[in-house]
Amino acid sequence: MKIEFDFSKHQDFPKLQTEVSFAIAEHIAKGDNFAVSFSGDKSGSQLRGYWRLIGLVYPFIEESYGIKGKEEVSNFIKMQSGFCKEIFTKHRGYISLVKSLKDATKEDLKEMIDKLYFICEFYEIKDYELKPQEQRDMENYFNKE
Repeated sequence: MKIEFDFSKHQDFPKLQTEVSFAIAEHIAKGDNFAVSFSGDKSGSQLRGYWRLIGLVYPFIEESYGIKGKEEVSNFIKMQSGFCKEIFTKHRGYISLVKSLKDATKEDLKEMIDKLYFICEFYEIKDYELKPQEQRDMENYFNKE
């Protein structure tokens, strides 16, 4: 079970808080083991559009480049967008490592989405543009920073 608190819908918070309390009480009453987790990073609704686009291009990238797994396709997009950091190793010299999406700025994310749009156009994927809610979630996140 996942209950999302969206600050653009703060009027729903009392209802959501009640849902959380009831869910905890239900697990306690059943004697179930459970965990409660809180997350405020970009892994939720802020990146929903990005991950939907990754899912759209994944089969084409896998077939064309042999890259397997959505996380690896995401890393491919990060590298193509220059979202990397250079580090020096004693044995290999300078190497590029992709950064975590939690470190992405609005401009970084826009560049990665532009790359994904380009790939969608190249492979003639239909209906790939970010949906209004996906765009709003992303904008709301970066406007809070």
